[in-house]
This record gives sequence, C-alpha cells and structure tokens, in this order.
Amino acid sequence: TQGEAVLNFDFTVTDDGATPATDALDTYISEIVIEQGTGNDISDWTQAIAGALLTDGTATQTANITINATNITISSIANSGGSDLGYIADNGAKTYTLKIWLKSSLGGTLPASIDGLNFVFRVQDSGIDLDGGSGFEEDQDQNSGATNNAVAVVATELKFTTGKPPTTGSPATNFPVRVSAVDANGNTDLTASNSVTLTKQIGSGTLSSAAGLTKSLPSGAYEWSDCQFDLADTYQITATTTGLSDNNVTSWDIVIAYNADNIIISEMCDPLNNYATNRYIEIYNPTSSSIDLTGCKVEAIGNGSLIHTWTLSGSIASCSAKTCGDEGNTAFTPDFVSASWSSDNTDWNGKTDDGARFKNSSSTIIDDASSHGNFENKTTVRLASVSDPTSSFSSSEWTSTAVSDAGSGASTPGTHICNSCDCEEPTTNSTTLNFSNITATTIDVSIG
Repeated sequence: TQGEAVLNFDFTVTDDGATPATDALDTYISEIVIEQGTGNDISDWTQAIAGALLTDGTATQTANITINATNITISSIANSGGSDLGYIADNGAKTYTLKIWLKSSLGGTLPASIDGLNFVFRVQDSGIDLDGGSGFEEDQDQNSGATNNAVAVVATELKFTTGKPPTTGSPATNFPVRVSAVDANGNTDLTASNSVTLTKQIGSGTLSSAAGLTKSLPSGAYEWSDCQFDLADTYQITATTTGLSDNNVTSWDIVIAYNADNIIISEMCDPLNNYATNRYIEIYNPTSSSIDLTGCKVEAIGNGSLIHTWTLSGSIASCSAKTCGDEGNTAFTPDFVSASWSSDNTDWNGKTDDGARFKNSSSTIIDDASSHGNFENKTTVRLASVSDPTSSFSSSEWTSTAVSDAGSGASTPGTHICNSCDCEEPTTNSTTLNFSNITATTIDVSIG
C-alpha cells in the first residue's frame, strides 16, 4: 500500500549547475519519466509495482503517475512557483525522492521468483519535460544502483501449489505435491530451507512417498513426485514445519477413485450351440468402487482385425462383471447389446488371433486379449489371481474350457471370481447357516 512505500531512488536537479547565473531563469518541470536502469531484474514493472509517489520533502505528487512496463511516468507536475513540486528557483536545487509500493498479487511468474530481484531506476535529461525556463545540459544520467533495491520476501506460512496435489487421482498411483514457504501474499521466500512433513488429514487409506514424507525446502520449495494413497476415498494433506508464523497448511479435497484404467476383460465365450447370437465378451471391475464406463469401448478382434465395437455407458459396480453380446442372445440378456454382432462375428470363432480389447474413454487400450485364440467351442476365463489389466497378452492368465451352451458349465456370463474381491455372504435360505472367514474364494459355513 502507499503507507508501506519506502525510498527507492533520489536524485537532485540543480538550476544553472556548476555555473550559476548562466541564464537568470527558473526551472519548470512538467513531466519526469523514470526508466529501467542497467541491472534491473524485473522486466515488466506493471506485474510488480502497484503505485508510486514523487516528493521533494515539501510537495508530494501521487496523482497522474502511470506505471508502465519499462518506466514510471509522472506527468502534470505543478511548476508555477513557490513550493510547487516542479518549480526550482534560479540557481536553486531540489532533491526528488521516488517511492514505490508493490502489488499484493504479483503478475506472471514473479510470486515464485521475485525474492532477491532488483529494481533499478534511471533518470536522464531526455526523460524530463520543461515548460520554458532553464534547460538541461546534455547527457545527464543518474540511476539508483544495481543492488540498492532488492526485493526481500520473508516467509510467514506454507502454501500448496495449485494442482499439486491434484483434486483427483487413482489408488496406488503417484501424484505430485509441491509446498512453498511464502509471505502473506503468496510470494516464495527463496532463502527458506524449512523442513516440511506431509501427513494425511482425512481419509481411510495411507499416504506414502518412496522419497519420504519429510523434506527440506531448497530455495523455498520442494516438490514430491511420488505421493500416493493406497485406497479409494476423499483425502486432505497437511504440510507442517516450524519457525513460521503459521506452521501448518491443509490442502483441498483429493478424491482418490478407481477409473476405467482398472477394468479387465474377464471372459470370452464361443459356445458350440447358437454361437452366432450367443457369443459374448465379459468385462470385470476388480476394484473396491464403482467405475464410470461412459465413452469406453469393447472391441472384438477376429483374425487379427477389428470386426465389432461396443461403445459403453453407465457404470460398473465394484467387484462386478458386465457382458457385451447380440440383442438376439437366446441364453441371457447381455448388458451391452448390438444388433449386428451376430453377423459380424463370422471370423470370431476362438481360433488364432481372435480375442478382444478394452479401451478407456480416451481410446487408450487398457486391457488387450486380442491375440488370444484357443477358445473355439470353449469359454476362456481370466484367472482369479489376475486383477490388473495388461497391454501385452499373456496366455498364462487364462484358462479355456469346452462349453456347449452359453450360461452353462464353465460359461458364467455376468459372474467372475477375482482374488481382489471378497466373497459375499449369502442372504437367501441362510437362516440356519453361519458364515465366517470370508475371503476372495472361500467361506466357512456352519449349521446354527
């Protein structure tokens, strides 16, 4: 603010200088342009300077002062006589003092870099306009010096950088966190070296970093690149230090959730009977939360070529399976149906280079079983031990079993067993049964 303005540059204008009585005229200054001098570090003053004033100790001007990118222009200076700021009597002298104050919100990259940078102010005879009277001797040039106006930022608190941490993420997936030691206006103190510790404020999972959650701030800031939470939930992170006015800062909400990048293809079936209409592809959500499928795709690959695409919508619940098939399916009703699947799947018969792949809403291949083959007149099911998608097909993740009809025997459309998901206690006809030790594949049952 203006009340915080300090002396930044003073210079003296002397009428008739070294040879008094040269012209017997007074000096009448109407405008002064103060430019950037050699050694100035802040190229655009409009990003940093909020305002300025010029004073001679008696008269002070705060109006008609314009902060430009490379200069400060003081115009319409009163100069009629007496104590006017721009009036200097014949053979007299006047010392002018420039004071500036900075913006509370700096522009550009200055909040992170202004600490230690220098303003250098320069005035030349060519930058001073006169209304008659005495003139200036040529080549007059004064500046404030390259090290006399360094900006000093003194940290009082910690601050998270916007987007670091992000507002969303996935479990067990790295995300960045950046903490800076800043002043009340958010400017980084580049000399600060505080030790900062990150902790989880809210949320059910565990916050971790392979690099460690306690770090010193070199040059006033440190960025973790490998923070992560292990479980889906809504979190906040607190950064803590010592030695500042406010030693703690808590982040915004961070929603950690599973997304379509966790979906796997869990089954592909080419039954012996009614194969044209009853062939199907199944996907599975092996995570602990529902996943949005909007815009995702399941693609059928026959003889190494794309032969059919289902564009998905809605969501898939935690530990649940959904199927893609033909609208004329006679064994069950697929979740995602197509009228043309039965006519498109002539080359999808479980032989070499037949399979499927799952793509997210950005059309990135998440799970690729497109070169499977080995399921002619069979259903091929992903092993229960597999809960992660892969972009490189591995036959060791699958088991194939002969089936006559879809939905019978080893064919289980809409149902899949995965070790990442626990079994559920039965609720039908179980009033005399007790269930315990529920795991992904087993339940202990006793008669009550």
